[in-house]
Amino acid sequence: MSTVEERKHIAEQLNNVLIPACCSGDKSAEAYLKRVFFVVRMIDDLQDGDIPVDKNDIIKGFMITIADLPNNVFYRKHADTLNGVHLIAFNAWRDSNAWEQSDDPSKKMYAHVLRDYICELFVLVAFLTGGEKLMHEVSLQMREMFLKKME
Repeated sequence: MSTVEERKHIAEQLNNVLIPACCSGDKSAEAYLKRVFFVVRMIDDLQDGDIPVDKNDIIKGFMITIADLPNNVFYRKHADTLNGVHLIAFNAWRDSNAWEQSDDPSKKMYAHVLRDYICELFVLVAFLTGGEKLMHEVSLQMREMFLKKME
């Protein structure tokens, strides 16, 4: 769990540094990533119960899911590729929530990694907008941004 200050810092880094770096100027791709990560954060907060979620944010998340994403040009163009990562990342996140409660240190370690699998979308979007070179450039940058100390 992140502190409020850590969350603000990460949000600023995502919106001002990482997302633009991944998208090669594609504003539709930027909007896609910003919306997906808004929904992901909100759902995680609802699941964990550690940060209160405003009802307006729930409505916004619902609107993103049912209207904004299906109409996003970048998403529509790459939906088949992106949806596979959505599915796998969601499953990994569920598994991480189960394993973080375990007494097994190995499961706890894997839970620590699995929870951020959705971040692979940054790498994929970089590939889709800028090719393998851009994917490689942003990959470690993204991983550094989400690197957390083991508890």
